[in-house]
Amino acid sequence: NDPYDFALEIYEKRDERARTIHDEDVDMFYGCV
Repeated sequence: NDPYDFALEIYEKRDERARTIHDEDVDMFYGCV
């Protein structure tokens, strides 16, 4: 699998999650990626 495609998948999931959780939780989630 192309690393670029994998990155896009991660970003899509991250953006989707970011719309449903608080900023503080988003920061924690970003730190785990």
